Amino acid sequence: DPRRLQAASEARNEEARSACAEFAQNKLDGNATGNGAGNDMDMDVGGTTEAPAHAPVIAGTEARIAQDVNLTMQLATKLDEEKGILENRMLGPELTAEPTERLDLLLDYLWQVHGVDYYASKELLATEYGTRKTRSRMVRPPVATSSAGELPTSSSEEESWAQALTEHWQSRADGTRAGPTESRIQ
Repeated sequence: DPRRLQAASEARNEEARSACAEFAQNKLDGNATGNGAGNDMDMDVGGTTEAPAHAPVIAGTEARIAQDVNLTMQLATKLDEEKGILENRMLGPELTAEPTERLDLLLDYLWQVHGVDYYASKELLATEYGTRKTRSRMVRPPVATSSAGELPTSSSEEESWAQALTEHWQSRADGTRAGPTESRIQ
């Protein structure tokens, strides 16, 4: 029923605005959760203590991290706009300059505020949105280097995964694809 989905969407948007304010306050207080990186296997991810699934190794390369920082910024801006988050201090110039830390913060933001499991290419439905606090999401693997300090080569399967990830989120960030709830309402 589209009316039920519309009501759930409006409730999710209100909760997202509240979650944004809470996330920003936690960061300002130095209590940002830091769930983005995959280097702490037993970390608390989304309220769980289970070890998170890791994205393919290619997601930990410097080039991919730089690309994902740009794409997650675009995606966060688009989703903030859709949910009526008008002022987001998380996307401003005070955001950490170190790319890996910046990406991890953005991945946490997308999950905690918008219910986006970036590396799994999943955006929670409005009716699932509340579960983001109790379920885990896929995380970035540790920054990729070989024992000789060189970047490992990626497989064609990983390259395909990375291309599909980019296409999926770019279409969402540029508005050519609606969110999962919105596409069901229309």
